Amino acid sequence: MYFYFPSIAFFNPFFKEIGENSRDLHQILNTADLPLNQLNADVLCPGNQNLQMINAGFR
Repeated sequence: MYFYFPSIAFFNPFFKEIGENSRDLHQILNTADLPLNQLNADVLCPGNQNLQMINAGFR
């Protein structure tokens, strides 16, 4: 099994196979389908009301 990172790949001999029910890391982390630098401000900014609620949670 080979693992790929941005500029390197390595083989893990202890990893035998991928299970049928295994999920992609992007599914697990629930990342955006597009790179962040391609998203517009409407998608990236949650809005003033949501930011106020987030900040209130840190107080």
